[in-house]
Amino acid sequence: MVIRIKGATIDAIEATETKRLKNVKISSKEAGISLTLDLPDALSGGFSVKETVEVIIDSNEIAKGEKARLYAEGSIFRIKTGEPFQVIGTIGGLRVEIKIDAATPAKKRTFESDGFYLAII
Repeated sequence: MVIRIKGATIDAIEATETKRLKNVKISSKEAGISLTLDLPDALSGGFSVKETVEVIIDSNEIAKGEKARLYAEGSIFRIKTGEPFQVIGTIGGLRVEIKIDAATPAKKRTFESDGFYLAII
């Protein structure tokens, strides 16, 4: 199952304790999903606060991945069931956190394998 978030907003891009690493927060109130990524300066520099983006999360490779501004393969570290449904993982060794309010069984199935793909367009 593909999780597609159209009209998501970049809420914040903040410096972390690690040099040249930024914490990027993306959310969509309509979809009830928030995403927090740790990204190097080189990758986070292409994004700006209050910018609208489309986020695609899938358990299989994403067809439009090569056209995305950020395309990554992630590994799942921990899943917390309940409300909100929370996935903690890594992309290239850097932390990623996905929170889904009122997650449907189809959305939960996206994270049944050990990994996931993420595209920000």
